Amino acid sequence: MQQSRILTVEFSCPIANTKASPTHEAADLADLKEAEQGLQKIKTNLERKAGTEFGGHKSRAINHIDQAIRNLHQGMAFAEKEEMHEKK
Repeated sequence: MQQSRILTVEFSCPIANTKASPTHEAADLADLKEAEQGLQKIKTNLERKAGTEFGGHKSRAINHIDQAIRNLHQGMAFAEKEEMHEKK
C-alpha cells in the first residue's frame, strides 16, 4: 500500500498598495521588492524542503513563482521609467 504525502506551503507577502495616481512612491517599489523576496523564499523552500515532485505540481508551482517574479520585475521597471519620465 502506497502512503500519500501532502505538501503544505504557507506564506505571506505584502501586496503593493495600488493607487489611482499615476505616480509610484518609493514605498510602493519597496513593497514590490519585499514581495519578490517573499516569493524567492517560498521557491527556495519548495526546491530544498519539498521532497518529491507531487505529480509534477511542485515544478509547476515553481514555474508560477518564477513568472510572478518576472511580472514584479516588469512592474518595477515600468514604475521606475514612469518616475523618470515624470521628473523630466
